Amino acid sequence: MSDMQYGRYQIVSELGKGAMGIVYQAHDPQIDRMVALKVLRQDRVVDKEFVRRFVAEARAIGRLSHPNIVTVFDVGEDHGTIYIAMEFLEGRSLDTLIGEQTFSSEKVVDLGVQVAEALDYAHRQGIIHRDIKPGNIIITPQGHVKVTDFGIARIEGASGHQMTQMGEILGTPIYMPPEQVAGQPVDGRSDIYGLGVVLYELTTGKRPFTGNNLTALFNAIGKETPATPSRLNPQIPSTLSRLIMKCLSKSPGERFQNGQSLSETLRGCLTAKPSPAESPIQVHKKRRTGTYALAGLAILVVAGILAFFLIPDRESPKDPRITNAQTKAVETLKSTDKIKKEHSEYISPKTMPPTPEPVAKPNTRSVEKPISTEPKHSPKTVTTFPVTPEKKPKKTVAVVTREPAPKKPNRSILDVQSAPPGAGFYVNGKYKGTTPIKVKLPYGKYEVRLQHEKYFGWEAQLNLDKPGEIPLRIRLIPEE
Repeated sequence: MSDMQYGRYQIVSELGKGAMGIVYQAHDPQIDRMVALKVLRQDRVVDKEFVRRFVAEARAIGRLSHPNIVTVFDVGEDHGTIYIAMEFLEGRSLDTLIGEQTFSSEKVVDLGVQVAEALDYAHRQGIIHRDIKPGNIIITPQGHVKVTDFGIARIEGASGHQMTQMGEILGTPIYMPPEQVAGQPVDGRSDIYGLGVVLYELTTGKRPFTGNNLTALFNAIGKETPATPSRLNPQIPSTLSRLIMKCLSKSPGERFQNGQSLSETLRGCLTAKPSPAESPIQVHKKRRTGTYALAGLAILVVAGILAFFLIPDRESPKDPRITNAQTKAVETLKSTDKIKKEHSEYISPKTMPPTPEPVAKPNTRSVEKPISTEPKHSPKTVTTFPVTPEKKPKKTVAVVTREPAPKKPNRSILDVQSAPPGAGFYVNGKYKGTTPIKVKLPYGKYEVRLQHEKYFGWEAQLNLDKPGEIPLRIRLIPEE
């Protein structure tokens, strides 16, 4: 591989592959430095739209100058393809680190702040990343973040050309917002959503949405609400959990509107303290104090009533011949009698002394009359007659048979041809046969793949929404 060369750049080793091309580590002899060289896949070169998007990527990120965004040095053409020379980073991608370690809340906040600031700068330059994911976030040995691969960035401007081909989905589906899945226009808030998915994965170790195929995944992204991060990981602050769920809002208007507001809120997640209303201990204290206050108030009211009714009248004269015990007994009787007279309507009948019933005097003249067992009125006799229901004439219903309306076609025919032929063709992971092949598919979004021995695999995401045959011509690249 050391003999390969693009322009003046000498290839050293392969770093990775993507949907659009291959990234190499290369040497720039003119400045004597290592660069990361991204080369467009040759099967993409046949498509002018992809070539134009690739060049736009270089020009777009070449205008960016931010410590958290990878720097682009050069763009050129060689070997029938296009290459981009960019900053070579010493570090590892976040997706490899996620599988090896857990991240503390402090580390998650630090990474999130750096990415949010990079996105805020790019958005203010009119550039949207559109593919924020752990694989495009590089962490240097010093913990510094570099956002890379603005490969599907869309340049927003007065002319604002849409470079996305019909029937193609750009971006990694797992990190795509609902509006991008639905094929609607995206803006900087779509990148905020992607960062929210990354933060969700960092704090919980899981992705918010999953699916066995693209259809199930897109349905989950558009309709389902994931469990809150604090529910899956109680160790993280509730403020951070709420921030992540705000980023994942279905509606862009309910998310953070820019990277600056997101980074500022992230910084406050670890210092914010819950309000007294959120503290269960303080809520319990308030309830207990209120209960004690009500109980004390009730005691005071009862004591006041008893004191008012039971304390003797100071103006009543005292007989010196009466002892203290007798005085108390007399006063108690007076008070009780006074209470009965003045407040008889408030005294329950159960507390009043029973009134003796008068004893009836015997009356020898009274004679008991026998009780008649005959009814005062003789019952009437009711005679019932059977009622024969009237027969209603049967109605004649005319049955009109209508021919069903012709169904509109809702299928596309995918005409797949490859060079060389004989490649295995897969749709959503299911084998359909070898090329050339025609496959009928209902309207929808699909993940297709071509596999051939001794050739690099090819895969893409298609959105079928038109009847008739849709040609798909693929030229496979040999592994050697």
